[in-house]
Amino acid sequence: MKIDKAKKVNQVITFSLLMNIMLTIIKLLAGIFGNAFTLVSDGLNSLGDVFTSLLLLIVMRVANKKADKDHPYGHQKYEGIMHFVIGIVVGGTGVYIFISSITSLVDFFQNGGSTEGPELVTVFVALAAILTKLVLFIVNRRSSKKYDSVALKAASIDHITDTASTTVGLIGLIIAQFGLIYFDYIASIVIAVIIFKASFDIIKEAISFLVDQAPKDEIIEPIRDFILKIKGVLCIDDLKVRMHMTRLFVDVEIAVDENLSLKESHDIAENVHEEVEEKFDEVIHCMVHVNPYCKKDHNIKGAIHNDN
Repeated sequence: MKIDKAKKVNQVITFSLLMNIMLTIIKLLAGIFGNAFTLVSDGLNSLGDVFTSLLLLIVMRVANKKADKDHPYGHQKYEGIMHFVIGIVVGGTGVYIFISSITSLVDFFQNGGSTEGPELVTVFVALAAILTKLVLFIVNRRSSKKYDSVALKAASIDHITDTASTTVGLIGLIIAQFGLIYFDYIASIVIAVIIFKASFDIIKEAISFLVDQAPKDEIIEPIRDFILKIKGVLCIDDLKVRMHMTRLFVDVEIAVDENLSLKESHDIAENVHEEVEEKFDEVIHCMVHVNPYCKKDHNIKGAIHNDN
């Protein structure tokens, strides 16, 4: 039975949304009533996760629509836009936490600050949050690979970043139990830096999805080598591959014997088109242009000749 990938992705996002709502409430309540600035900061980060999960559910409905007249290449890039938005939200949360933490730390040393440290229960709340985020990371990471989802990949990065930041917060809370209360604020600053770094990585990858960036050479080379082995292809004059989210578009100019008829040349081009799309599952479409090959003067710059 064929798996409905869109439905499965939405189920993962919904599960993450419910867990993030729970974490936000627990962290904020424990942070406020347990006198733990770190948990309040972490709770605000989880609130951002709730916002992005809600956006994901909305955007994925559009991204999974089939190609139409206005969008002949499909709607997948809406997922890339969501990838970018997640990075912005994560970054904004990091900036807010960083500024708030610096302000609180300065106030602590200038005005003496509070002498009341975080409650012990906040340590256990942070530990439970770490375990929950690890589960969310594993679920989202595995699902992103299984269902080839960029959005879930971004969410998994966010979850593992949250795991790292909450771990830092846990260390700060434990140290604060011994009277070093300002470590609670220092932990929040480190959390902000970790969040901001994750934001930068997500935004950078999102931009690559949205600007038709070429994939790495190790992805292009097998396609080039495969085309050169197809019967009738004497040379590749030009090969361009661009990313369309997790999929690829291939544009190739091949050279064939100049003495072949138009139909024979077309048949070779059609073979290249069909065989590339059949061989490489990630290729959405392979566009082929045919040039006549004359061994005497075929010296197109960048051309790759078939040595066979």
